[in-house]
Amino acid sequence: MVLPVIAVSLFDGYHIKIWNKIVFGTLFSLFYTLQAFIWTFNFVDPGNDGLLDVTSNGLLTYPVIAMMGSSTRILAIFFWKQTLWSIRRRNRCINVRTSPYLHWIVDRKTINS
Repeated sequence: MVLPVIAVSLFDGYHIKIWNKIVFGTLFSLFYTLQAFIWTFNFVDPGNDGLLDVTSNGLLTYPVIAMMGSSTRILAIFFWKQTLWSIRRRNRCINVRTSPYLHWIVDRKTINS
């Protein structure tokens, strides 16, 4: 789950076309939205509540399925936010509040992106 978050977070530094950002962001967003539905409504194993015994005597349990549902919902919201901001801000930074324009210099030619 960590690598897609890093990849989408670094959209500004990749210097790729806006449509590629939108396509990758939408694919990740749809994937994690689907995962959120699966984990939230417990389609994985409906008979199992997903309690993990942290201690050997069962005094402390951890609701794995509930936590997976919550974490995939948060990731889905993050990916949708990144995708929508990349559409809205086109050639500006997505995460920075002041939105500076990126200025790329390649082989002494100026490329504005």
